[in-house]
Amino acid sequence: MSFFDVFKKKQNEANNKNRVPQQPSYNLEAKILPNGNYAYNFVDYENDPNKDYDTTYLEVNPRYKILAGRPVYEAKVSWYREDDTQLNNPQTGKMEYLRKDDTSKILIEANLNSLTNDPKYIQLFMRNLLSEKRVEGYLERGLEENPNGYKCGNYIGGVEYSSKTGELQKIFHTSVGEAVHNSPEMVQARADKVNRKRNELLNNLRSYEIQKEQNVKNINEAEEQLKKFDEQHGFRQSDKDDDSGR
Repeated sequence: MSFFDVFKKKQNEANNKNRVPQQPSYNLEAKILPNGNYAYNFVDYENDPNKDYDTTYLEVNPRYKILAGRPVYEAKVSWYREDDTQLNNPQTGKMEYLRKDDTSKILIEANLNSLTNDPKYIQLFMRNLLSEKRVEGYLERGLEENPNGYKCGNYIGGVEYSSKTGELQKIFHTSVGEAVHNSPEMVQARADKVNRKRNELLNNLRSYEIQKEQNVKNINEAEEQLKKFDEQHGFRQSDKDDDSGR
């Protein structure tokens, strides 16, 4: 080994010693729940100022169903921060995150093996496909009877490797979206939304009517009090709108 080889080896050893270990950009905890569902807790270490959460919770029923020829999984998703308030669950005796339990039901296409073992797949799926803003946008469209563009119901698509480029990509099959949008569950969900809106308007109307009745009652009481006051102090009724005296 020449002098230069020895020098280069020592230099490489020094560089390796001084190199700061790269911090992981996420942490994923996966487990099987007592009901047989798969649960994933994805903690994102990438700081995004546009998000008010750093953890995505996903629960998947591993028994898929076929819609428009595609395997689709029923799932629930929620978002929260690790520093969120925790409450004691009397059933489990454990402290649990409040927002974690505020889940939304969704339908997804997924490779459950990749969702545990493929870092690139995990990050695109949990960070991008399941972005709170994206998911809520799809769910809002699903509650519109005739949304502009494609229909989706509560189907939000999935992630897969492209057969052409080999690159990972988000996917959305419009045939699945159409089938989900027209499913009995989503038809009922849209009907429930209409009923909730009508009840809200009806409650507002009743509230205004009660206020109106109360205002009329208050006016009558005020007029009666003024009449008694005028009689006691010698004011004329014509002076009702005049505060200058007798």
